[in-house]
Amino acid sequence: ACLREVEEETGHTCELTGLLGVTTGTVPAERRLRGEGVPLLTVQVLHTARLTGGTLRPETDGSSVDARWFRLDALEDVPLSAWVRRALELAGLPVPAEPSR
Repeated sequence: ACLREVEEETGHTCELTGLLGVTTGTVPAERRLRGEGVPLLTVQVLHTARLTGGTLRPETDGSSVDARWFRLDALEDVPLSAWVRRALELAGLPVPAEPSR
């Protein structure tokens, strides 16, 4: 499933190289995209991977509208989800401060 998602979302193929960890979260009912009216429990299984091919592109006909590479020291200016922050932390990489609102 992970390999398929990487290819669908980015156009790249990869091989998994390790397990970083597992996180969970909840999407409140009012933030559900389809208006289901109940909270959604999410589970993210976070892996490390090595790219093996493909060309970077945004997902076609899906939920992702863009795909780009960022230098780690440029992430301060990029909105990051909680699970991306957790993946950086688990990988021992610097986690940028959340942007002020």
